Amino acid sequence: MIHIRRQIREKIAALFDDDRPLIFKRVETDRVHPLDGKTMLPCLEVSFEGEEIGERAMLGEAKQRLMNFAITLSAKTKDLADALDERALIVERKMAADMTLGGLVLHVQHTGTTYETSPDGEARAGALQLTYAALVMTPEGDASRRA
Repeated sequence: MIHIRRQIREKIAALFDDDRPLIFKRVETDRVHPLDGKTMLPCLEVSFEGEEIGERAMLGEAKQRLMNFAITLSAKTKDLADALDERALIVERKMAADMTLGGLVLHVQHTGTTYETSPDGEARAGALQLTYAALVMTPEGDASRRA
């Protein structure tokens, strides 16, 4: 059995399978190594950021989970802001096209975006992080499937 969080990360990453290698050299769900700008960028990473459990869970019913995910776009190029914005547009369109992630969640919503550049301005490397909240119900005691 696979936890619902992993299923969501993998489902989001799968939305971008057709965009490799032209748009993203890599699409990852759990990066633990540093990015190599020559062979790995631009990159898309899907990560789990946190979760809140709704009050109904306290009554022993199905758990209402509000899960926060981040889609981080990393790039290194002379036109950094434009390159990241072009990729963000692809992400936003694909995420908006399936607001239930194929029925895996009740609803997913874009909640914000942050931009970060490398401290070395000459490197022209940076990242754009789009955050999303996914609402899902799971049976009490079984976080591997939607209720």
